[in-house]
Amino acid sequence: MTWRALFARPYVKVLEADKDAGIPGSGGTVVAEWSAVGAGAEGCTDTARVFRLSDEDVYPWHARFEPMTMFYIDGASAVDSEDDHWLLFAVTRQAPDGSWGLLSFATVYEFFVYGPDCTAQRARLSQIIVLPPFQRQGMGGRVLEAVRAHAVGCSMQDITVGRCRLTLSTPR
Repeated sequence: MTWRALFARPYVKVLEADKDAGIPGSGGTVVAEWSAVGAGAEGCTDTARVFRLSDEDVYPWHARFEPMTMFYIDGASAVDSEDDHWLLFAVTRQAPDGSWGLLSFATVYEFFVYGPDCTAQRARLSQIIVLPPFQRQGMGGRVLEAVRAHAVGCSMQDITVGRCRLTLSTPR
């Protein structure tokens, strides 16, 4: 048995147990919605939501899929769940029967801009993951647009990207 099979078996059991659970954090704040694209997406709606990661019921949900960052981002590290400055952007797909699933997620850190106006904020995009079945469908761009829309809505000074390559389309 491979290490992936050993890892996947308990992980799949957790996912199976959660399959009927609702979206935590009272559903978060909806940033954007659009009609789903791709195979089997007929009649589905994709929704980008933002959550405060330190919320009691949001971090345990995030902790279930956070290990994926270790597989898809070279040098990734876990975020501090007790820091109130972390935001989680999650894109979910709602099927006509009411079931939903996670397609993509990103973590963003909010911090203050130094200078005369210390009330201004900026955002740093730390991690962005598009799950493999949903890659090559424009999902990464939609997540970036949701982060931008949230930043504009909150009057943030700017958005920075931590340690990226020259193009965001090139995976690390």
